Amino acid sequence: AAEDDESRAAVAVALRIGEPVVTEADLRAAGEPETGRSTLCATVLVRGRPEACLHVSHRGVGGLFREQERQLAAYIVTLAGAALENARGFAEAQELSRSLELRVHERTAELSASKEEMAATLSLLSATLESTTDGILVVDALGRIVSQNRKFGDMWRMPPEVLAARDHEQMIACAVEQLVDANSFLTKIGELDEDPEAESYDVLEFTDGRMFERYSLPQRIGGR
Repeated sequence: AAEDDESRAAVAVALRIGEPVVTEADLRAAGEPETGRSTLCATVLVRGRPEACLHVSHRGVGGLFREQERQLAAYIVTLAGAALENARGFAEAQELSRSLELRVHERTAELSASKEEMAATLSLLSATLESTTDGILVVDALGRIVSQNRKFGDMWRMPPEVLAARDHEQMIACAVEQLVDANSFLTKIGELDEDPEAESYDVLEFTDGRMFERYSLPQRIGGR
């Protein structure tokens, strides 16, 4: 019922303004399995009066229709209006309609392939992090913990609840209790916070006699 209401609303707006209308719905908040819904509506005008409406909807993908699809829809309904008015152009309108439908299928396939590629990349990254003998902690520019591997928790002997919370301050508090020179450890963290592009190396001595080498490198995405 909600989907029908949204479609009727989009059609009503398209008929009123006489231009292609694109709407999107985020279904995640409604607890539905699909992530979104995309709708494209365009009015067929004959002698300036709305006579019909081109309506294309895809349930499962949000953000499917962009400016290029809006322009294509506008062209289709223009041809359709001319065809209805002078009984010509039906073949071209049908071909363009099939082209729009094909574009929907192609865009859906592209998005699906992109999601699968992302999932494969994340799986490979996770496997790589877990297979290393080093403890790894990733923190973003705002000091929020993005990721850590199991080896990090094992080396620092941190409680599971601290690791699960991903609270940077809790982890630091847990770490300083184990170090001989906690002040130097905190000073180095402050320096790295002040200069996110800095790289560092130091040796940490634990109160139980263990010694860790610590390397800090900036995380870069797209050269930044």
